[in-house]
Amino acid sequence: MRWLIAALLFGETVLNYLDLQTLSVVAPELTKAIGLTNVQYSHIAEAFQIAYLFSFVVGGWIIDKLGVRLGLFLSIVWWSLAAAAHGFAHSAHDFVIFRVLLGIGYPGAYMAAAKAASEWFPPQERGFVTGIYSGGATVGATVAPPLIAWLTLAYSWRDAFFVTGAAGLLYAIVWVLVYRQPSEHPWLRQAEKQYILSNRQDDKTRTPPLNEILPYLFRNRYFWAVVFGRMIGDTPWIFYVLWIPKYLSESKGLDLRAIGYIAWIPFLFSDIGSLAGGWLSGWYIRHGQEAVHARLRVMRACAAVSSFTFAIYFVHSVAGVVALMSVMMLCVMGWMINLSTVPVDAFPQEVVGTAVGLTTAGAIIGQLAFTFAIGHIVEAYSFGPLFFIMSALAPISYGVIRLILRKTPDFASSPAD
Repeated sequence: MRWLIAALLFGETVLNYLDLQTLSVVAPELTKAIGLTNVQYSHIAEAFQIAYLFSFVVGGWIIDKLGVRLGLFLSIVWWSLAAAAHGFAHSAHDFVIFRVLLGIGYPGAYMAAAKAASEWFPPQERGFVTGIYSGGATVGATVAPPLIAWLTLAYSWRDAFFVTGAAGLLYAIVWVLVYRQPSEHPWLRQAEKQYILSNRQDDKTRTPPLNEILPYLFRNRYFWAVVFGRMIGDTPWIFYVLWIPKYLSESKGLDLRAIGYIAWIPFLFSDIGSLAGGWLSGWYIRHGQEAVHARLRVMRACAAVSSFTFAIYFVHSVAGVVALMSVMMLCVMGWMINLSTVPVDAFPQEVVGTAVGLTTAGAIIGQLAFTFAIGHIVEAYSFGPLFFIMSALAPISYGVIRLILRKTPDFASSPAD
C-alpha cells in the first residue's frame, strides 16, 4: 500500500510540473503572439517565484495543520484552476497575475509529499520515495515539450493551458478518495501497518503552534545547512526548467516543432538522477551509513560533475548541447533529491511540513535572484556567462553545508561520508 501512495505522489507531481512547464514551452509562440521579450518573460517568472516563496514560508505550517489529505487536495485544485486561467491571458501583465495565482497553490505538492513520506516510509526508503515523487516532477517536465508543442500546433497555446489544468482537477478527486494516514487506512494490511508505524520517528499527532516550531528550527544547524545549501546549490535547476526552450530557440535557431522533439531528453535524464540519487543514498543507509552522511556522499559526487557545466558553452552542435545538459541535469536532480530529504531525516514528523516549506523558501530566494539575473544577462550579453556561474554553485554549496554542520555533535561523531 505504501508504494501505491508513492505512485499517487508521483502522479500529482507529474501534473504539477506539467502545469509549470507549459509556459516555458509556449514562450517562443508568445513572442510572436503578444510580443513577449526576454525581460518580460523573466519578470513573469519572478512573479511566480515571489508567490511561490511566500507560499513555502507559510504553506508548510498550513499542511502540518490541515494534514496531507486535505492540504494536498486544496493545493491541487488551486494550482490547476490557476494553470487553466493562463489560457485567458492577452498580455505580459495578465501572465504575471495568473503566474502569481499558480505560485500560491503550487508548492503544496512538495510540502505535502514530504510529509506523506515521513508518515508512510522508514528512513531507508525515504530517499528513494523522494526520488519517486521528485521524479514525477521531471517526468512532467519531460512530457511537457512534446505534449505542449503538439497541443499548441494542433489547436492553440491557449488550449494547452486548458487541457493541463483540467487534468489536475480530475486528479484531485482521485487523491482525496484514496489517501489516508497509515493508522487509518482501510486497505492497509496489518503486517505493513506494523512495519510502517514501528519505523516512524515518532507517533505524535499534535501539531505545535508556529511560535514553538520556529525557535526549534532556527536553533538547529541542520535547518540552516539545508536553507543555505538549497539557496546556492538548487539555483541551476531554474535555468533548465524555464529557459531550455528559449535557449534552443535563440541560440540554436530551433522552431517549436524541433524543440518539442528534443527538449524532453535532458528531463528524462533528470528523472534518472532523481531515482538513482535517492536509491544510492538509501543503499548507503542500508549498509550502515548515517542518513545525512549518506545524502552528502551522493551530493559530493553530483557537485563534482556539475562543476563542468561551463563545457556547454563550448559545444556548438545541438546534439552535443542536449547530451551535456542531460548529464548536468541528472546531477542537479541527484543533488536536489538528497538535500531536500535531509529535513525528513533530521526533524520530527510533526514539523516536517514547516521545515520543508522554510528550507525550500531558501532555494526559491536563490532561484529568484538568478532568474532576475538571467533575463538581464541574456538581453545584454548571451547565455554563455550563465553556464560558468552554474559550474560554481554546487561545489560552493557543498562547502557551505559542511562548514555549517562541522560543529554539530551528532554529525561530527557519525562516520564521515
